[in-house]
Amino acid sequence: MAELILLDKGLKTKLIIIGVSIAVVGIAIGSYYFYTHNLIFLKATPKNNASNVDALSPITVKFNQNIASATASDPKANNYVSITPPTNLVVITSGNTISISPIDQLTFNQKYNLTISNVVSQNGYKHANFTVSFTIGYTDWNKLPASVQQKYLDKTDSNATTEAAPRTKLINALPVDKTNYSLSYDSNSDSFDVVTKIDNTDQVKQEVNTYMAGFGIDPTLEIISYHNSTGALVE
Repeated sequence: MAELILLDKGLKTKLIIIGVSIAVVGIAIGSYYFYTHNLIFLKATPKNNASNVDALSPITVKFNQNIASATASDPKANNYVSITPPTNLVVITSGNTISISPIDQLTFNQKYNLTISNVVSQNGYKHANFTVSFTIGYTDWNKLPASVQQKYLDKTDSNATTEAAPRTKLINALPVDKTNYSLSYDSNSDSFDVVTKIDNTDQVKQEVNTYMAGFGIDPTLEIISYHNSTGALVE
């Protein structure tokens, strides 16, 4: 009788081990099937709700499978991505990645909402629409590509000569890059942003006031923020 009980216990242990093994294998097979039969979002750069994002940093969205091929000239690619506030984009897919390149410079301190929609894998699997949000931080003028700098300078040259109210003339002349500071205008907050290049903030403020006064503007009536080269506010 004792031998039969021991035998039953051993058999029971073996059956438990076999049952657990079958369950593990089943879970693994199910997970593999789910992963290979669904289009899964893996990663976005910048991350959702990221702040102080460099305006020149790459914007990418990655999935677990290759995306249906699309190029910048293919309307399907642009259907994948939309952005608010509206900005002209170049959208290209390569493998499992959607790469987004803004044609125009993204605005400092502006929150952007990037909506990804209608994405289909090469195997025909679809992903639900979703949105990634991020806020642009300060970007050093010297880090801007020469082509982007020239675009701003061309805009400054053409707009500064037009007849307009003094404040409009000043805004049209920006951004401007001086020896001791750079000055830009933020249309969202209707304010001016100064990046200091020297430690003497009082001197910079005097130079900025003189520059703005040259357009017939009273600087004391304007909202002006001063930042150092790292983007930190200075008094």
